[in-house]
Amino acid sequence: MKKRFSEEQIIGFLREAEAGMPIKDLCHRHGFSEASYSLWRSKFGGMRVHDVSGAIVHDRRHFERLLDAGNTARTIRVDGAYADRDPKARLKEEGYRVDIQHNGTRGNPLSRAQQRRNQRIAKDRVFVEHAFARLMHQGGKCLRTLGLARAKGVIGLKVAGHHLLRLARLQQAGMRPG
Repeated sequence: MKKRFSEEQIIGFLREAEAGMPIKDLCHRHGFSEASYSLWRSKFGGMRVHDVSGAIVHDRRHFERLLDAGNTARTIRVDGAYADRDPKARLKEEGYRVDIQHNGTRGNPLSRAQQRRNQRIAKDRVFVEHAFARLMHQGGKCLRTLGLARAKGVIGLKVAGHHLLRLARLQQAGMRPG
């Protein structure tokens, strides 16, 4: 029997509900029952979907999908590749605080204030870079799969392994992740 909705779609529905859309409207809009929603919430509640694309696709194309209305943090930290003026102005209008880590050039080095600002931004971004370093340690840059679906599965398993190791380290330190 073929399922009507993929797991990614179901998690997307749950995120819409978390963002404040009424459940009845959500069910009517996408064509499923409230009982299905309750079942999905018990099965997939709290999950997030990771996104994998081909190497030729620039990360900026996925940027809009990463903005989560249910996220309480309103600061976005990115590097200079995302520094377009239009999205930056629009994000500020929507209430986000945009921290862009700028790079100096040969003829135009960064000022002391810009270097301090970059250091402040880098302190938060380092946690993401540690995750990438762990993925590199788990198998290098090369994926030995054919097709985007298999690559997504392999990367998903590596990310899950990273989260399990991080959870174990937090528990060993006496912290309770909440």
